Amino acid sequence: PTGLAINPAGEIFVTDNQGVQNTFNEINLLVPGRHYGVPSRHEPNPKIKAYPPAIQVPHPWTRSVNGLFFLPAQKPGFSKKPGFSGTFAGHGIGCEYDSRFLVRFTTQKVGDVTQGAVYYFSRPNSGVGDNNFVGPICGAVAPNGDIYIGNIYDSGWLGGQNTGAITRL
Repeated sequence: PTGLAINPAGEIFVTDNQGVQNTFNEINLLVPGRHYGVPSRHEPNPKIKAYPPAIQVPHPWTRSVNGLFFLPAQKPGFSKKPGFSGTFAGHGIGCEYDSRFLVRFTTQKVGDVTQGAVYYFSRPNSGVGDNNFVGPICGAVAPNGDIYIGNIYDSGWLGGQNTGAITRL
């Protein structure tokens, strides 16, 4: 898990990447006492129930949803901010590192189960840099409503220089 965010209702969401036993990226709503994802071989109670994620993000549509953040709840005048629609107030944003784009997600409570859906928020597979991200890994909304995305490129696995950028949308 690399993404952690609190929505306007005070609920905590985390991301988890796909793997050998899990073919989806996950956005999980944390509920005390519940377990998520694939149980460890070292789990003291191997029969413990794993709960499904609130959102399964298909692979390879996304390969590495990391950082999460939520757009603020509607405030007077916020929808008039250039470049941002108040329609998305309260929605979540996820940073897709590998394909260099952002996803938007929504959740809905049905009974005692939270479920949701994910959508493109920016253009996928648009190259590196110039008019696109270099590798979105985290994001936040400034008090004035501007969205900032933290990026890395060639860091770690590729063995290149640790380069990055902060992008203001």
